[in-house]
Amino acid sequence: MVVGDLGADVIKVEARAVTRCAPWLRLVFGDDATYYLAVNRHRRNVVADLAIRRTIERVGELVRLADAVVEN
Repeated sequence: MVVGDLGADVIKVEARAVTRCAPWLRLVFGDDATYYLAVNRHRRNVVADLAIRRTIERVGELVRLADAVVEN
């Protein structure tokens, strides 16, 4: 979030978008929960199913082009 605030191009790869529209979060903006929008500001998001070989290859392409990679 901080490097995005400073102007970096951040791409977040997530397995599935659970927090985006979590039912326990009452405030919703469009289809996304406000909490999700707040903690993911300045990020582009990609949902990837890593059980599919082609998807793993595409994520690998992103990693090879990146200046930095963080895994959580």
